[in-house]
Parts: sequence; C-alpha cells; structure tokens
Amino acid sequence: MNNGPDDAAEKHQLLASVALDLKHAARDRARTVTNKASFLAVSAGVLITAALTYAWTLKDWSTALPLIAAVISLGFASYAMRPEPAEETSLEELTDLFFESKAKTVDLQDHLLKSYKAVIRSREDATRKNSKAVRAGYILLLVAGLSLTILFIVDQALKG
Repeated sequence: MNNGPDDAAEKHQLLASVALDLKHAARDRARTVTNKASFLAVSAGVLITAALTYAWTLKDWSTALPLIAAVISLGFASYAMRPEPAEETSLEELTDLFFESKAKTVDLQDHLLKSYKAVIRSREDATRKNSKAVRAGYILLLVAGLSLTILFIVDQALKG
C-alpha cells in the first residue's frame, strides 16, 4: 500500500471531487426548498385574497381563521426564501493566503476541503430549517383552505 506523497495527493483529489459533488447536491436541495416556498407564497397570497374578498361580502370576522392561517403561511414561506449569508471561501482570500506564501499545495488542498465542509454543513443546516418552515406553512395553508371552504359551504347552506 502506497502512503507516499502521491497517495496523499490522490486522496485530496478524490476528497475534493466528492466534496464538490456534495456541495452541488446541497445547493440543489436548497433550490428545491426555495421553489416549494415560492409556490407556498403564491398559494397563501391567493387564499389571503379570497379570505379578504369573502370577509368583505360577509362583513363579519368569520374569515379570521383562514386569513390568519394564510398570513402565517406566507410568513413561513418568506422565512424559507430569505437570502442566506455566503459561506464560501473567496478567491481574494485564497490568493492572499496561498499565492505568495510558502505554504505547500497540500495546505491549500486542506483549506479548500475544510471550506467545502463548512459550506456543505451550513447549506444543509439552512435547508433543514427552511424545509421545516415550508412544511409548517403548507399545514397552515391546508388549514386556511379547508376552513375557508367550510365557511363558504356553511354560509351557502344558511342562505339557501
């Protein structure tokens, strides 16, 4: 088994390749959650409009539950779509640290791997929090839609 400099370079190359793939996968998962949050925001907006329009015709507070649930749902969607701070190593930082220094290539590779690890962890943590917010928002959207539908059916039954 080879444990010399070539083996270390091959390990770094393999780890960097895998880390880059994981970083891209984390970015794709984050985009999926953001897309779902966007749909949630639009749907909540539609329900808010419907609840307000219906409240205008009823002239009472019976639409408060669907309206409040839809507004909170929109809040969860907004939370999930907020911009995340950049965690990536900048080119300027890398050149300042390594370009004119006496650091070895292996030091740069170690730094890059640690940077990828931090970025992946940060993205995964943010995606996990955002997906919980989107999930809660969809539950509230369901509550808003069902309660508005039930309210409409009851109102029509009483009028009929």
